[in-house]
Amino acid sequence: MPHEFHYQRRVHFQDTDTAGLIHFSNYFRYMEETETEFLLAALAAAGVPRTEGYFVTPRVNVAAEFFKPVGFGDVLDCHLRVSSKGRSSVGYVISFWKDGEEVARGRLKFVCVEKAAEGVFRSAPIPPDLDSVLQVAPEFTE
Repeated sequence: MPHEFHYQRRVHFQDTDTAGLIHFSNYFRYMEETETEFLLAALAAAGVPRTEGYFVTPRVNVAAEFFKPVGFGDVLDCHLRVSSKGRSSVGYVISFWKDGEEVARGRLKFVCVEKAAEGVFRSAPIPPDLDSVLQVAPEFTE
């Protein structure tokens, strides 16, 4: 069961600000992109077709810290680790590395929900297919 994932991403021109550096908001897109690649790889490895099941996972907490500037053309190693897993929620820590040095770190937490009959979203258990492939990374277990 996966608990971490590495994904490389090049910084594109449209990701930068007028100083030629990644605009801070794009790190949040990179976190979500890394999460998507992680989930697709984890579900595929478990033999779960992409077309099976649909789940809604709004973000309930996101945060980021920035340590070093990164610019156009740089390649980031995005390292995702599952930091928590509850009945309906999953948390990640995503570290961004360039040339062997951590340049930023983000946290993301989502909650699985389902739409109730009256149109209100309610917390729901993690779907079994997804629950079966996620494991908390060893450095986050107690």
